[in-house]
Amino acid sequence: MVLLLAAGLIAGCGASDGGDQSATADKPATSAAADKGGSNDRSAAAADKATGEGESPDAPKPVVLTPEERQKLGITTAPAQAITYSDSSTAFGVVLSHDSIAQAVADLETASSAAHLSEVALTRGQKLAAGPGALGVDTLETLQKQKSADRAALSLARRKITAVVGVKFPWQGAEGDSGVLDSLASGEAKLVRATFPSRAFVGSTPKSLRLIPLEPGADTSSDIALTDTTAASGLTASPVWDAPQDPNLPGRSFFALLRNADIAEGSRFQVVPASPAGGVTGVLVPASAVVITSGQYWCYLEKNPGTFARVPIVIDKPLGAGYFVNDGVGVSEGDKVVTASAGLLLAREMNAATGPDE
Repeated sequence: MVLLLAAGLIAGCGASDGGDQSATADKPATSAAADKGGSNDRSAAAADKATGEGESPDAPKPVVLTPEERQKLGITTAPAQAITYSDSSTAFGVVLSHDSIAQAVADLETASSAAHLSEVALTRGQKLAAGPGALGVDTLETLQKQKSADRAALSLARRKITAVVGVKFPWQGAEGDSGVLDSLASGEAKLVRATFPSRAFVGSTPKSLRLIPLEPGADTSSDIALTDTTAASGLTASPVWDAPQDPNLPGRSFFALLRNADIAEGSRFQVVPASPAGGVTGVLVPASAVVITSGQYWCYLEKNPGTFARVPIVIDKPLGAGYFVNDGVGVSEGDKVVTASAGLLLAREMNAATGPDE
């Protein structure tokens, strides 16, 4: 009996040790699997973190085009033009018709000729008064009266000129004023009228004005051409002088001279001083260059030949047919801005980002 109990105890101990050994043998395998799964999770997390720290899938990606592709899409660029902007000194401007100037100049020339002829006639009559066949006193008085009348007409014609071109016309009475007036009367030069808010230019006059067309298709000279392929840099008009008050617009009005400008009369502009007091330096981006995606405004710059990068811009300062952008905030002076087919570039970029199979 004792032997049987002893044998049972020995058998039970052996079974318990075997079970412990089996549990111990299974434990490393389970731990290894768990460790392997944790390692995989950490690798995935590290990959996600790397993706987050790297370039976002929605970040702009440069578009690279061959010359043939660029020509096919119609991509054109223009350097961003510098401009100085001030909220308190923007005006509305219009190119005046030259017909009123032509009429005033013609009246002035007619009066000037009449005054000269009456002066000559009186001088001749005075010489004849003392010789044989002397003119009568009444004839001399008539010649004197005619001279006075013609001089008054000449004075009136000059005053009419000041009503058309302003009292402070820079060439008034100067030797060169006839040449400038002839250019204005013939339409070779243009007279621009700009009306600024009442608070602008109190007691001062801007030296020159920048005229920015209100429409991209405005007909301007090659110096400031504003078309689908160029930036809205604007015309520069100088000198500037005071103009009579515009009855249709409140504020202070100025005249400015545009020399040799091939621009249609009646054209309307947004006008800013070339260097306004307290102005902000920046560039003017034409409206044709702006694209919208992801709730943000962008434009494309040609960083390298054939490589176009999309950069964000802020368009809170509309100006003419474009937008004023602070210098260095997305666009800097001289940057090549895509001014035509920017939307096609955006479509090309988005298509490349999603892939052909998506």
